Amino acid sequence: MEITGINIIEEDYDNYIIDCDGTLVYTITQWISNEPIPSAINCSNKLIKNQKLCLFFTNTSTKTRKEYASKILSYGIAVENEKVYGSSYVTAHYIKEHHPEIKEIFPFGMTGVVEEMKDVGITSTTIHNKKADAVVAGMDFTLSYPRIEHAFGLLEVLY
Repeated sequence: MEITGINIIEEDYDNYIIDCDGTLVYTITQWISNEPIPSAINCSNKLIKNQKLCLFFTNTSTKTRKEYASKILSYGIAVENEKVYGSSYVTAHYIKEHHPEIKEIFPFGMTGVVEEMKDVGITSTTIHNKKADAVVAGMDFTLSYPRIEHAFGLLEVLY
């Protein structure tokens, strides 16, 4: 399949940032769809084949960068973990670099938040603990009133 317009763009640039949400697959909610957008897959592969740097970004926090990379690979795009950036990954590295005093967080989010924090040495507390150094929020399908109450209680103490 010929991709119209990409040849012109490709001649002018060597680096690309590709948004994943609603760009690689037909979806608006955390990559639930498994139906990739063929032209997006073809375009990404063409750029990679022609030695262009492609970085894939998502603001969805429910998965780790490894899980996102695996999903992108399943669409037929040869991507390495190091070229995928999710909001949980970026948040964990930001906290580690700019707020090294934060050692334990209350995750107001799903496993993507918890696992990325763990990978940089930040532990996660549960609703049963009364203390945390920060509250980190992300998409959370397990949201409940006790979790909201606990998060706001921690924020009152912290700030």
